[in-house]
Amino acid sequence: MDHDIDQRILTFKEQLQASGHRVTHQRVEVFREVIQDDRHPDAETVYLGVKKRVTAISRNTVYQTLQFLVEQGQITPFGIHQTSHRYDRNTSPHHHLVCTHCGRVTDCETDTLPLPTPEQQQKFSLWGDVKSVHLEFQGICSNCQKGAR
Repeated sequence: MDHDIDQRILTFKEQLQASGHRVTHQRVEVFREVIQDDRHPDAETVYLGVKKRVTAISRNTVYQTLQFLVEQGQITPFGIHQTSHRYDRNTSPHHHLVCTHCGRVTDCETDTLPLPTPEQQQKFSLWGDVKSVHLEFQGICSNCQKGAR
């Protein structure tokens, strides 16, 4: 897993340089925090994780860097409001399973649930300018179910 993270960080640095953006320690560490596991962290969780390694980093820097990473297509935000966004290292189209008890978020692979086809997405355009489609399934995860027994 560490090799995958190192490779993704190397690719990230190369893409930043190729697009004329600076490769900063803060950007790399915020990116590392989001991609290091599948927790789907919110901004505060990212900040607290990075703060352990980069003590001088500010919340503002983390929030701005997360927005930058989204704009660069390196991570994907999800959530209804800007303040409740969580961030996903997986940028491919997929859905999420969310535990309403513990808050755990798990990716739902698209081979188990097909994404809307372009034709189906076209129907959504009657509503307006739809930028993305995301399904979120809410329920109680198996770990919480076991604990309730």
